[in-house]
Amino acid sequence: MRIFDHPNMVNFVCPICGKSDDKPVCLIPIWGTNSEESKLTFEARQYHIDCIDLCEYNINGKVLINQVIKHPELNNESEENNGI
Repeated sequence: MRIFDHPNMVNFVCPICGKSDDKPVCLIPIWGTNSEESKLTFEARQYHIDCIDLCEYNINGKVLINQVIKHPELNNESEENNGI
């Protein structure tokens, strides 16, 4: 995955956190946007790197790579949830 130090700020909003902070991003291809002529060229969307977390699981010799998305409403730590 190629990481860019700064997003293209024109109309940029991270789809996960909903913010347009100037911090490292990666481009993630949008499935189905490639053409017949160029099967490897896709439209892509920018995501903040710190909004994406990848994990590898090895279960009985089979490897699964899982993407964990940090949704702001589900991962928001409030004072009442601290220490839980």
